[in-house]
Amino acid sequence: MKVSVVGSGAWGTALAIRLHKNGHDVTMWTFETNLIEEMETTRRNPRLPGAVLPEGLKISGDYACVRGSGLVVIASPSFPMRSVCRGVAPYIDESAVVVSVTKGIEDGTCKRMSEIVAEETGKKVVVLCGPSHAEEVSLDIPTGLLAACEDQALAEFVQDAFMAEQLRVYTSADPKGAELGAALKNVIALCAGICDGLGFGDNTKAMLMTRGLTEMARLGVAMGASKDTFTGLTGVGDLIVTCTSMHSRNRRAGILIGQGKDVQTAMKEVGAVVEGYYAAKSAWQLAQKMGVEMPITEAAYKVLYGKDPGYKLNDLNKAFIDSIPDMLTELGGADALAKALGGSTVAGYDLQTVAELVNEAYAYFIWARKQAMGEEEAVEGSTVTFHHVLLIPEEGDWEACEAKAKTLLDEYLKQKKVDEPRFAVVANQNSRDEGSRLNGGLYEYVAQGQMNEALDAWLFDAARTPGETGIVRSDLGVHILYFRGREEAPDRSDLSGRVMKKALERFPLDVNYGAIYLEKTPDEGAVTIKELLYPDIAHEYITDYPLYLQQDFPETMYGNFPLITYGCGITTLAMFASYMTDEWLTPPELAGRYGHYCFYNGTDATLITDSAPELGYFVHNRFFDWRIAPADMDAGYEAMCLQHRGYFTRGGHYLILRYQYEDDTLSIRDSNIYNYGKLHPHADDHFKWTHVTPAGAMYWTFEPKITRIPACWRCGDETGLAAPEGLLLSDYTCSKCLDAMARTEDFLNYTGY
Repeated sequence: MKVSVVGSGAWGTALAIRLHKNGHDVTMWTFETNLIEEMETTRRNPRLPGAVLPEGLKISGDYACVRGSGLVVIASPSFPMRSVCRGVAPYIDESAVVVSVTKGIEDGTCKRMSEIVAEETGKKVVVLCGPSHAEEVSLDIPTGLLAACEDQALAEFVQDAFMAEQLRVYTSADPKGAELGAALKNVIALCAGICDGLGFGDNTKAMLMTRGLTEMARLGVAMGASKDTFTGLTGVGDLIVTCTSMHSRNRRAGILIGQGKDVQTAMKEVGAVVEGYYAAKSAWQLAQKMGVEMPITEAAYKVLYGKDPGYKLNDLNKAFIDSIPDMLTELGGADALAKALGGSTVAGYDLQTVAELVNEAYAYFIWARKQAMGEEEAVEGSTVTFHHVLLIPEEGDWEACEAKAKTLLDEYLKQKKVDEPRFAVVANQNSRDEGSRLNGGLYEYVAQGQMNEALDAWLFDAARTPGETGIVRSDLGVHILYFRGREEAPDRSDLSGRVMKKALERFPLDVNYGAIYLEKTPDEGAVTIKELLYPDIAHEYITDYPLYLQQDFPETMYGNFPLITYGCGITTLAMFASYMTDEWLTPPELAGRYGHYCFYNGTDATLITDSAPELGYFVHNRFFDWRIAPADMDAGYEAMCLQHRGYFTRGGHYLILRYQYEDDTLSIRDSNIYNYGKLHPHADDHFKWTHVTPAGAMYWTFEPKITRIPACWRCGDETGLAAPEGLLLSDYTCSKCLDAMARTEDFLNYTGY
């Protein structure tokens, strides 16, 4: 039988190997297309390094590989599950049986993985789960699994496909209980790991596991699952193996957290998806929704999603900000800066420039503090900026690593056009340097001596020219390098004082900016944002994204700085949320509600996912996959992205994206149109995918907007109607009336046909 496994993580790989050993014709789809050649050559998957991929097992990065499969196994991680299913669904044969092997609960909707798969594929889904480490299954260590489906015939079909001497598969008619047990035990396993990290003993862990199982069953029964299911493989069995084994990513992450590491660092060190982190939030939401007491889950949620102390100004940062008026006083400017920062006396475009100058001074302060604390050396002479792709030799094979580097560089140089953005794409797809990969391998303003000796020699060669490429071997691995150029080191002497003096000299303080601020006018008093932005608006609902500009909110502080400087994230969210909810939500309002500003400046990306449930819409993606993006937008899904330095910005920046079908381009909503306008003054609204992909850091999709409308024009029903954006919205037509009109001449006349 032809079988496709959609997902090349450790679990997907282990199951693909098992199915191949059972005599099936197996193809494994992978998101990491940059690893296909490596896996085909070495017959190893870095996600499961101890296992050998059989020669007959095929690997593909094309969703179309599932075509003709009698069995499709969905093995994607939980957080991108919906998008992956949406991408693969058009290629699944009508007669195919679909299996979900992912453990988790969707954030926001609290839906199980099989429910998501069923929604996106239109198929009945069999759940396959149980106490199973991928490492052990790939090595044929005896393991037991459960195939659960309300359709017994389908469950038995899957049982037959996977059954082997080393892999026993049982059947169940309770997929709900099986999935809940499999997902919720990850939360308990994280807690068990935290206990281990704190140095607690076996007594504590035994109590935690026992009471954790009680919580799992309590929620399961409330949702209609059988209590008995939680005493079997997917309940107590899965709980034991995940809470006690070092194979468990959830337990390992918990140990690191218990040892004092922050959550994000712990998950990064584990090096794979920690499903318990996502499940904790979803389980807590589910418990609240169902009214079920789950104290361990609630504690896990608070530990994993507690407020970041970085949201608050530390004493040193505050000391700098408090000292700014004193700087000006020393220069004879009295309280001018305070007025400038508040926007009460400076025109908007000037205010932006003032803010930029203040930011420059703040950058100096951060640098000086690091130097004083011994965290950063003083920079003398010139600095360099470059991109690099880091390749790490597998099993010490430096020759193969260098050969791969040469191949990648040759492929880049063979392109019709070679430039920095295209090199950034190579880094994004291939680099093993996780600290720079998503930023296109970029390192800026690097001083001599900051990199290792081999890189230093290449980067600071006096003959090096902008755009030059090369390959360098160091003790870290093999580097493919792109040299952007060199810069003279900034003069750090009294920088802050010079900046402030420059600000005073540049700006005449004679414009009453407060008079044109959004909330007041000189003669008419208060005015609403809706009235100001859309004075001729005829509808209560918002038909398109409003354009909020950071420059329009100079008096609102966001973290350390006004919205005008580092408020693109919260301003973009306000545009998006206003459109999605049909409420005029402003950046200052959301800034006060959510915070989520970073330690120094900018918006923490968790703002997008944390705010969505409260605002009433659902986030699908939190990861960067530009192969999925066009399909999502083509299906009508809304999209937002976070950009690193690139076409639109010299730093990080949030954008709303819209796909334009007629010419395969993008339109955007940008909260700081002057940002890319300065960089690209002749840019129009038809942006190319290459404008966003090299610098893309994160990407989110959202369900298409559903607009609430007050009453049907035909029958007068005022209960509230819902219709997709653009569907006869101006006429408030309910579905009942549409059905009645569909066969009449009235309908044809009404619609204009």
